[in-house]
Amino acid sequence: MNFDENDHYHYNEWTDHSAYIPSYCAEVEHLGLNRRLLLKDFDKCNLDARIKEQFATWDAIWKSEQYKIDTEPAQPYSHELADQLTALAKSNLKLVKDILTESLNTDIKLNWSQLKNHSTFPVPNPESDLLSEIDQVPFPTEPLFKDLPNKPKEEDFEPKLSFFDKLLGSGAKRKKAEAQAAYQSTYARWEEEVEKIEAENLQLGNDYLVKLAEAEAQKKSLIEKCEKEVNRWHLAHKEFAERKNKHNEAVSRWEVDYQQGKEDAVLSYYDYILHYSAYPDFVSKFFKLQYRAVEKLLVVDYLIPTSEQVPRVSEVRFVPPRGILKDYLLSDRQFSRVYNDAVYKMVLRTAYEIFEADLPGNVNQFVYNGWVRNAREGQDLICLISMNVSKEDFNSMNLHYIEPQSCFQDLRGRANADLTHLNSVEPWVETGFTL
Repeated sequence: MNFDENDHYHYNEWTDHSAYIPSYCAEVEHLGLNRRLLLKDFDKCNLDARIKEQFATWDAIWKSEQYKIDTEPAQPYSHELADQLTALAKSNLKLVKDILTESLNTDIKLNWSQLKNHSTFPVPNPESDLLSEIDQVPFPTEPLFKDLPNKPKEEDFEPKLSFFDKLLGSGAKRKKAEAQAAYQSTYARWEEEVEKIEAENLQLGNDYLVKLAEAEAQKKSLIEKCEKEVNRWHLAHKEFAERKNKHNEAVSRWEVDYQQGKEDAVLSYYDYILHYSAYPDFVSKFFKLQYRAVEKLLVVDYLIPTSEQVPRVSEVRFVPPRGILKDYLLSDRQFSRVYNDAVYKMVLRTAYEIFEADLPGNVNQFVYNGWVRNAREGQDLICLISMNVSKEDFNSMNLHYIEPQSCFQDLRGRANADLTHLNSVEPWVETGFTL
């Protein structure tokens, strides 16, 4: 895919070859919106569709944001447009508010069957169509040759002599001469007719042989084509079946290894779980996992959004005297609460997804390290928040009725009072996280 024609996009794509099945990855970024996402999929076509859908969404958002930078808008602003933008702003704030409940209402577990390839070979076997085409080759019918006329017999021209002809002699001689002349004339015409018919029959035979040869050549060519295409189809079908079987066997092996708690299988499993978790697109989904099978400890280092990336507009108003649209932002105090709640909910949500998806009991202890890029420190990563929690302690919480920050603190969470200040904390488990 190529998105180079849009200056707002940054795009990079690669294939991640895991221990089981490959996944296709794309880092996409909209520079104008300051939004960056890591997208993954096991199907390349699905990934391409998701990229296009994401860019279409960003294009629509970018278009709606033009009032902030357009000094001479193409269309005059109005109260109706302000109402639409206000509805969008409120929807964005609701997405932030619902970060945790969105996951609580979703089935987290991986469906192994859905990961397998159940498709059939999409190309039909061309043999029957090609055989039908061969059968339809027009063959010429054998020509109907003309029969040759009977050769004239000389005895048929013997004159009938009367008594006087025989008696006089001259009459007999004349009649014999006339009969001989008639015979010779008839014989000459017969020869001409035979020559003509034989020439016509020869032409009919030659024409038939030419058309027969052409039909035979066409049939032979179609038979060769049929053999090649059918052989090519069987080869492609075999390769498809081998790829399908290899993929499905890898998924089955992955499932068995995951049930047995093997490190690669557990890491691949939770990489899938966390990447397919449906966050608002200001959450980049850049993270790294570590798993210690002996301790049944899973560590997630997650790049969380900065306060600049989280929606803050609460309302857009049309100002008639100036003909402009004006943003009304949450106050610093209001936004601090929104941002802090969002980050705490992200941490709790990830813990919920990890433990909820852990049917075999591979994870008894979970550590979350939340990292941000600190523009004040030259874009260096700092650990903004960290939590170390056991499955038993976490499952004692009812996430539908908790206050995020208090719940986080009860679960051995480390964070400063106001996360918008970007003050670092010491991670529970040091991993050397980098991007």
